[in-house]
Amino acid sequence: MEMEKDKVELKQAQSLKTVINYLEGLMEGFKAGSIVVEREGEFVTLAPAPLVEVKVEARRKRDKEKFSLELSWTRQGDLDSPVKILTRPPQKAGTTAVKPEKSGASRKKETPPAKK
Repeated sequence: MEMEKDKVELKQAQSLKTVINYLEGLMEGFKAGSIVVEREGEFVTLAPAPLVEVKVEARRKRDKEKFSLELSWTRQGDLDSPVKILTRPPQKAGTTAVKPEKSGASRKKETPPAKK
């Protein structure tokens, strides 16, 4: 088992009953919106997002079988894009906003070019 800041990792043989308990705890954590992985006082708390990327792999080679499940998501606050699409340039700090023109009378009508 390897522990780093914000990481808890385990790779070792476990009984089928223990694996089932891990999966049930994972399922309950997803339902509750919080997954806490803890061992020996070290823990990581995860908050599953509404959109989860899923990678599943199942293999059999001779007498060895393997099933891998990888789940990942982007934290909720990280979904906000730093890019904005506007209809006007943004106002600089300390400036006053310009009021939009009213449609109709205050607009200057353009005269179409004369036909030759």
